[in-house]
Amino acid sequence: MSTGTLFVKDSRTHLEYEIPIRHNTIDALALKKIRASSAGTNPADKVANGLRIYDPGLQNTAIAESKLTWMTSAAPMPMIIAGLAAYIASDPGSIPSSMGGNIYHGNVQRVDKAIIDTIAAFGVVLGLTASHRKGCKFVPPSLDNKYYDNLFVMMGHVDQSTGIPDPKKISCFRRWGTVIVDHGLSNSTFALRVTSSSLADPISSLISALAAACGPLHFGAQEAAYKTIMKVGSPENVPELIEQVKKGGHRLHGYGHRSYKTIDPRIGPVLGLLEELDAGSMPLLKVAQEIDRITAMDEYFTQRGLKANVDLYGQFFYVALNTNVRHGTEIQRQALKIIFICYNIMTTTASQAVKPALPPYDQIIVDIKDYVFHYKIESQKAWSYARIAILDALGCAIESVSKSADCRSFLGPVVPGTNVPDGFRLPGTSYQLDPLKGAFDFGTMIRYLDHNDALAGADWGHPSDNLGALLAVTDWLCRSSASGRLAHTGPPITMHTFITAVIKVYEIQGCFLLRNAFNAYGLDHTILVKLASTAVVSWLLGLSEDQTMAAISHVWMDVSPLRVYRAGSNTIPRKGWAAGDACMRAVQFALLTRCGQPGAPTVLSMPRWGFYATTWRGEAEFVLPKPYTTWVIENIFFKVMPVEGHGIAAVEAALMQSEKLRARGLDAATDIAKIEIRTCAAANMIINKSGPLFNAADRDHCMQYVVAIALLKGAVPEAPDFQDSSPFTSSPSVEALRRKIEIRADEELTRDYLDWEKKSIPSALTIHLVSGDTLDEVLVEFPVGHVESSQTLATVRGKFERNMGLMFSEAEIAEIEKVVQDGCETRISDFVDLLVRKHRIPSTKL
Repeated sequence: MSTGTLFVKDSRTHLEYEIPIRHNTIDALALKKIRASSAGTNPADKVANGLRIYDPGLQNTAIAESKLTWMTSAAPMPMIIAGLAAYIASDPGSIPSSMGGNIYHGNVQRVDKAIIDTIAAFGVVLGLTASHRKGCKFVPPSLDNKYYDNLFVMMGHVDQSTGIPDPKKISCFRRWGTVIVDHGLSNSTFALRVTSSSLADPISSLISALAAACGPLHFGAQEAAYKTIMKVGSPENVPELIEQVKKGGHRLHGYGHRSYKTIDPRIGPVLGLLEELDAGSMPLLKVAQEIDRITAMDEYFTQRGLKANVDLYGQFFYVALNTNVRHGTEIQRQALKIIFICYNIMTTTASQAVKPALPPYDQIIVDIKDYVFHYKIESQKAWSYARIAILDALGCAIESVSKSADCRSFLGPVVPGTNVPDGFRLPGTSYQLDPLKGAFDFGTMIRYLDHNDALAGADWGHPSDNLGALLAVTDWLCRSSASGRLAHTGPPITMHTFITAVIKVYEIQGCFLLRNAFNAYGLDHTILVKLASTAVVSWLLGLSEDQTMAAISHVWMDVSPLRVYRAGSNTIPRKGWAAGDACMRAVQFALLTRCGQPGAPTVLSMPRWGFYATTWRGEAEFVLPKPYTTWVIENIFFKVMPVEGHGIAAVEAALMQSEKLRARGLDAATDIAKIEIRTCAAANMIINKSGPLFNAADRDHCMQYVVAIALLKGAVPEAPDFQDSSPFTSSPSVEALRRKIEIRADEELTRDYLDWEKKSIPSALTIHLVSGDTLDEVLVEFPVGHVESSQTLATVRGKFERNMGLMFSEAEIAEIEKVVQDGCETRISDFVDLLVRKHRIPSTKL
């Protein structure tokens, strides 16, 4: 029975009242006649309008009468909008029209305060809406909690026994937010910016965004997709659904997207979160996966470019959180969007002129910038290994100048005779170059004979390549600022700064190549030299953090050369100067940005046109298995022989087998029937070569060739062994041994190679003799040069001294080493002066 009469007796006045009950409610205005005695002293009793109702959050108050449905089951979005409208109505001072005109545009401080108030009000309204719909008590936010913790508490998503939300769910909720927060100028974002452009207050702009998000072609698509999945019920019924869709009898929500024309890059992270929340066994999730599987193979969908988007799986995230899906999805999704929404409000109201604002930079770019500008290096091992790496790279550069006429042909100014005032003094020469040509030349010198350090991962790279950019720029900056030609605003140009820069370029390049195989897409790994050098050179130049991100974005716009010049019969000397080219481009990007060139914030993630969509073939984002620290420099592999890094362990194993052959009085050229080599997949892909070898670059990248040389010489291959003039290049014995070598990728060795805790660079070599005997397999996991080898540091030092001895005296070498080891406050130009030579190098100009 929903009608009747409520009898009220006021104990304060002993008066009695009758209030009608209709539809199980009373009229709140009927309480106005219940007044306290005028003789009271409490100010609260002096309210002229009588008795008031205290109901924070309208938890037990009906605010409207509806003939369509009960208000308790109203959709959440209208309730949220109503709550925000009530909030802004209670504060007329924040409404521009009430204050007579503009109060936000151009007033950054006021905008900042309004944004904070908007985020706070939005969170409270969400909490009130959610708790009201769940029928649970609203718990106000606490100053001791973080934003998302308070949201969960206010929405009632807590452990009922403790009242505390699950930290794991909050963590997943926060990461889920980064996945869905922004994918361009969406419908709701557009509505917000249009409203904001009229000089409206932030709350009104937010309400516009929320209203635009209600429809089934925006936020509602996720729930529509889930309802379809519920209706299908089981994977067996999916084919029938697909046929209905193809006949036009059903719309398949969660498929196709206005922005994502390839695989939606958000799906991978979402599935990862579902796995983390132990949601893999949900029956309806299997229905979604079956829809995804069938449509991925069905020509109807593939020919139309229709692929699953995040809406197909998104609703399962809320199920996995154990929230009320029917009541909570829109509420929670808006909770995640609020920060991005307010960012758009800020960018359209804080400036004097209303103009479109760029989205924030891709997080990958932000993380690199944060590391370069804010990470403090405290590891003594990192400092120590960085100094060793610098000495090793210098030795490699001097070796190239001394031994390679091809390398020398690149060096010097493009216009012969040019001498750049305050330019970079190229080590081992008398040239003084602009920073671009200097970066190219020195980067090429370090890399040319394939003798500098390396790091293995999903891809392969040589972090010391970056020193081409770092030394050229720091020497030029040091000389130019000293002469007054340049007002330097960056860090002090000392050895301490230079070593810091070295550690950071190593870390950026190395962390990327651990799990991101650029070679799988036909791209050369020198893109990571360009990336690391651009980021750190920007810092050295004194660019701002925003400018540094802009410069980094140009790296991804520039993409990478094809790695074809490292493959098969196309292997050419370009692999020796590719790193120099990357160093030069890095310096150029930083200098262009310093001149005012803007960046592209979503260069990676932009649908259709970004790096992920066009070059990464629509796959998920880059995988970075660890945060940027100093791990790479502490685990670098120093190359103690001039062969491609994946072949070094095989050469060591061959030398051990060579000793066994000599002990038996056997000859490698005549007594070997077959050689079996087990190695990692990367080595098998990169340096397993048969057929003719056309040049030195081709030979030092052939495992069969370097192993054959090692067996025949009984010694480590040297740079001259790869030149056309070497007797080995035309030796029948070498070719005969090459044909006897069988190489295969081994799963266990590949796993160890990719395990960045172990980081072995393994090869195992077995020799079968003509006599029928077999020399037992020799496995080398950590060849000399690996940090796990006890011989590494002494061998690298000896390599440095031999290489530097090609041009410098013992006293000069000692002085150079002293500055690197102990001269933290030494100016870079003073250090570089120790490395120059007075004589000119004959060269063929570019």
